[in-house]
Amino acid sequence: MLTDANGYWQTSFSTLPGQAGELTLFAHHPGDPTEAPQPEAVVDIYGMGFARDDQFQVSELIEGASATFSFTLENYGDLDISGLSAEVLGMPAAWSATTVLGDSLIGDGSVELELTVTIPEGNVIPFE
Repeated sequence: MLTDANGYWQTSFSTLPGQAGELTLFAHHPGDPTEAPQPEAVVDIYGMGFARDDQFQVSELIEGASATFSFTLENYGDLDISGLSAEVLGMPAAWSATTVLGDSLIGDGSVELELTVTIPEGNVIPFE
C-alpha cells in the first residue's frame, strides 16, 4: 500500500482463480509501529465460473437440427450476483443460438445456463 503526503493511499490486488469474498485493507502510521492498524477499506470480491465438469461439451449436429447444452455457473463467494446475461459470439453467420439464464446468482449457489444451437437446413460450411 502506498500513501502520499496527504494520507491518500492506493494499492493493487489481483485475485487468484476461484477466489471471492471480502478483502479488508489495514494501515497505520509508519512513524508509529505500536499503533494498532485501522481498517481503511473493505472491498467485496465477486467470483463465478463454470463447473469444472461442464467446461467442454461435444455434440454432432446436422443441418436442419438443434442441440441444447446445459452448463452450471457457480458463485465462488457468499455475495449475491445480479444482472447476469449471456451472449454467444463467433458463430457462423447462418447459425442461431439462444440462451436461457436467470438474472441472479445467490452467494455460494449455482444457476443453470442453457444454450440451444440451431443449424438451418441447406447450410453448408466450407472447410478451408
